[in-house]
Amino acid sequence: MKKLLLILTVCWLVSPLKSQTIFTSFQPDDRGIGIGYRTNKGYISVSHGEYKLNKGYIEHSKIALGGVLKAEQSFVTIGVCLHSYNKQSPQEFQRIVTFPLSLELGAGSSLDRLSIGFKFDIIKNTSCIDIGIKF
Repeated sequence: MKKLLLILTVCWLVSPLKSQTIFTSFQPDDRGIGIGYRTNKGYISVSHGEYKLNKGYIEHSKIALGGVLKAEQSFVTIGVCLHSYNKQSPQEFQRIVTFPLSLELGAGSSLDRLSIGFKFDIIKNTSCIDIGIKF
């Protein structure tokens, strides 16, 4: 299984890319900002923000990696997110809130060189807005 995954990853990386997009992300839930790269086959993004609480704040970093299904001007994404939090996290949160892995689904559209997308984390119930430039 690991060999098959490695072969598929190498094929994906060396295949010709028809459209590429660099985008910035805004996460309203934790007031986070980030940057990402999307092709017609996959995407990767990194972001950093902080949740404001009554007792202080929790710093939050996220790396997302996923695939893209593309049709004409629109696209659908599905990806896995890896989260990290600062060490001063309050203990009153449920484990699901600070669990390091989650799944996000997204959709978007492109108009000429402008690309706009929306991603939603179905486990943590958080959202992300992406605005990018195609080249």
